[in-house]
Amino acid sequence: MPSYRHEASTTAPIKVVWDIVQDHEGMGVLLPPGGARAGKPWLAQEGSPDRNGVGAVRRFGKMPLAERVVEFEPPHKMVYTIEEAPIQGYRGTIELSERADGGTDIAWSGSFDKPSGVVGAVAVKALGATVSSMLKKVVEVAETRAV
Repeated sequence: MPSYRHEASTTAPIKVVWDIVQDHEGMGVLLPPGGARAGKPWLAQEGSPDRNGVGAVRRFGKMPLAERVVEFEPPHKMVYTIEEAPIQGYRGTIELSERADGGTDIAWSGSFDKPSGVVGAVAVKALGATVSSMLKKVVEVAETRAV
């Protein structure tokens, strides 16, 4: 089962980091330059009881890609799956832990059942690299907002 895990730390409080990672419509600021080609993220379906929570579906522009939130535990954990893509059985997890000094540790991981063909294999590699870049941006944005 292919997988990735990226970790980072920030001096920003957990609330600031959570507000960034759970904001589906605002996550465009986290996308790397090449990722912006996917199109602006938008909320295709609201979750319940939190609009960004369980059941929320995030889409990217007109791409045939949808992410569905399946677990939502503010401000510590969000788990999502990818639907309508050449990646089968994808499950992504963002976990936040508050540090004693008031900062936040972040872990962003993902796993896949099996990529579908060459396109799927390329997508798996690209997704891991994109998440790594997005995690760096989470830290940058959080530290700017925490000031």
